[in-house]
Amino acid sequence: MNNRLTLCTLFLCYLITGCNSLYTVSDCKLVAHRGYWDTEGSCDNSIASLEKAIAFGVYGVEFDVVQSADDSLLVCHGPDHGQLEIKKSSYVDLRNVKLENKETMPSLREYFQACKALPPCMLFLEVKDLDSVEQILALVDEFSFQERVVYLSFSKTACVNIKTATPKNEVFYLNGDLSPDELLELNLDGFIYSFLTLRDRQHWLNRAKVLGMKHGAYNVDRKAHLKWCLLNDITYALTDNLILFRELSTE
Repeated sequence: MNNRLTLCTLFLCYLITGCNSLYTVSDCKLVAHRGYWDTEGSCDNSIASLEKAIAFGVYGVEFDVVQSADDSLLVCHGPDHGQLEIKKSSYVDLRNVKLENKETMPSLREYFQACKALPPCMLFLEVKDLDSVEQILALVDEFSFQERVVYLSFSKTACVNIKTATPKNEVFYLNGDLSPDELLELNLDGFIYSFLTLRDRQHWLNRAKVLGMKHGAYNVDRKAHLKWCLLNDITYALTDNLILFRELSTE
């Protein structure tokens, strides 16, 4: 597939359809890893990073959900926030430590409230703590975000529990150690593995395509990585470097 041709087609489709998700090429959909944080006034997993990613035109925004010592759900990568260990710290203490862009760390409720006020995009929610699954699912239901949320986790148990509880949602495993056939046995929708893992185990990618299983790569942060994803029709490309798409379109 010619990358330049597909990117030109991308912009033509955007102009014709007015689609909000600008950056979708062929079957490869761009997901902003922790939002669009590498830009002025932003930082990862902040409300600003969410707003800026959606304004950029991504297909989806990935964010991390952690659980504090008092069982509050917060949007943060963890395991620490400043000098505080998240699992051993209270909601109040964690929020008293400002993010790098001076925002308060958002709760998952606040993050969802911000999403409701913005143009819609897919929400790639990474579950960090197995014990938080029930609370997360309840909040997704409360906001009626069932059709917008894609679940991710490095925990096989968390993935299986989520899929059992909400079988219509896509659930992807992240840890990079299970083959497509093993994921199929677990009734999971697919995998999103690091770019290097996926490149080195291309037979897994080929097998996923045979099975009709969706797949993705994270750490897609160089042009060569993105081009590989496009050429191999990766379903989801998670990147910390959104400018890649713009630069590639001018080559």
